[in-house]
Amino acid sequence: MATDNKCVEYARDCVRLAGLTTDLELREQFLNIARDWMASARHEPKLRASRLARAKKATETALSSASGREAHLRTEQPSN
Repeated sequence: MATDNKCVEYARDCVRLAGLTTDLELREQFLNIARDWMASARHEPKLRASRLARAKKATETALSSASGREAHLRTEQPSN
């Protein structure tokens, strides 16, 4: 099972991916998934398992969808 820190890390990854796409529907999916990961990080371990399963499934679905929409992803990376 993912730890709280891993859940937060996954949420950050989803937010980063949301920032890379120009597809509004895909962006919203990634942001919703990020919210699920953050909610999982805040819940007790018993409740976390079902939230994690749902977030993992949503992440896989969104990533699969993103690979089909690569034309909408920006190739440039944000500068730090």
